[in-house]
Amino acid sequence: MDNYNNNFIQRVRDFAYGQNLFAVENIIVGVSGGPDSMALITALYELSKCEEDFPNLYAVHVNHGIRKDDAINDQKMVEKYCSDLGISCTSYIYDIPAISKDMGRSLEETGRIMRYKAFDEVAKSICGDDYETKSYIAVAHHRDDVSETMLMNLFRGSGLDGLVSPRSISGRIIRPLLCVTKNDILNYLDASDINYAIDYTNGELDCTRNIWRNKVIPSIREVSVKDPEEALNDTYELLREDSDFIESIASDVYDKNVIRCGSWFALPIDVVTKAHKAISSRLIRRLRKDNYGSLVDFGTVHLNLVYKFIEAANQSTMTLDMPFGTICYVMSGYIGFCGNDEDMLFIACEVARKIGVIALSDDVHTEIAIKSENTTKIPNSSIQIKTQIFENIDGLEYNDTSWFIPIYGGEITGVVAVNGLSKRKFTRAGSLSGKSLGRVMSDMHIPRDARDRVVGICYGEDYLWIPGIGHTNGFVSSKSFDAWRKANPTPVGYLRVEIIGG
Repeated sequence: MDNYNNNFIQRVRDFAYGQNLFAVENIIVGVSGGPDSMALITALYELSKCEEDFPNLYAVHVNHGIRKDDAINDQKMVEKYCSDLGISCTSYIYDIPAISKDMGRSLEETGRIMRYKAFDEVAKSICGDDYETKSYIAVAHHRDDVSETMLMNLFRGSGLDGLVSPRSISGRIIRPLLCVTKNDILNYLDASDINYAIDYTNGELDCTRNIWRNKVIPSIREVSVKDPEEALNDTYELLREDSDFIESIASDVYDKNVIRCGSWFALPIDVVTKAHKAISSRLIRRLRKDNYGSLVDFGTVHLNLVYKFIEAANQSTMTLDMPFGTICYVMSGYIGFCGNDEDMLFIACEVARKIGVIALSDDVHTEIAIKSENTTKIPNSSIQIKTQIFENIDGLEYNDTSWFIPIYGGEITGVVAVNGLSKRKFTRAGSLSGKSLGRVMSDMHIPRDARDRVVGICYGEDYLWIPGIGHTNGFVSSKSFDAWRKANPTPVGYLRVEIIGG
């Protein structure tokens, strides 16, 4: 390898290790066959030969079904080159024009979506369910791409984050060539005698990026005192430092306040509304990204819609339709994003659990067998109901998850765990008046969708206990036991009902 090639590899190495891009077990490399990706796979291969504990390399080639015979030739070239290097290569063929039409997206965006779908499929086949932690995806963006993307995003009205894109690492996506220019790449390939494909569509002006690359930037170069790529990269570095600082503050706020509802995430609305807009905008974008994996189809216009939505929100559940069938919701003081009504029900139950009650999206009607000591599991849940019979309750320790029912003789039957109670009248033990459980739950700001999902324990018509809300008879503490004992005859024993895993 000559001095030029050594210098190129050293620059990529120093940049990648400095950005911690190789701290993973496996790297999935996107290889189109063009000069950028051929330089990327070659540079990573060269590093793998001389660096200890270098990640395992796997190549993925995607044929977009656009350039017909040329695309097939590119595929064969990539597969042979990877085979010569001893790198496993998986090829995919997609009809991007047809898929683009079905999805209602541009060819560019559809191609990107399908490429990353292919990358993830290969990662899953290699790493299994842990693919997100055990693999990175390497793509061949280089230094010139920074100026193109920066200008494109500037004229889309992007904020600071859009002006410092692409990053050397974004989630699982790494870009080891951001330290080199297109000319560096071409010189490296020529010096190494490496063949590459020329995609004629890169010269056409019907693709947004191509217009910036082939028409706008050259025009700027004619009137600019400084080379536009160099000037934009200098600005990129300055803005990136500012962005990183603001992002670190926003991340601290987000991490301290986010709640998880299964695979979904939500934030308290007041955390968003009380933050400076530079922080709140990042909180909303991070929330959107964590729920959907990316910020595709979530631009400034959508961010502003969410701001207006929050301003109009109250404690009741409200929803806002977002692009491609997604939903932004506010619910009991939380804001989040999800996909459909079924997701909303699940999230409502999780928010209700955060408030302190037990809510399950499935219908619940579980009969509890009463023995001296017994445990009954509610189907399709992690919740168990433990029952114990005591003759004497004096000296017993109470807790927040137990309820006591007096026993006056005979077999105890008809104790059930059940939901769908919102219309039932609820009169707290010791009170003379009551109201519907739905009203009680509304006062507690339990989400509307979850109110008929809240689980209670019933024993006949007179005894009802809803953990987190209260009980109509019986007792739950030494204080309530003393009050109950004054108003009721002495029983022959007591049944304790305890919720485990609620």
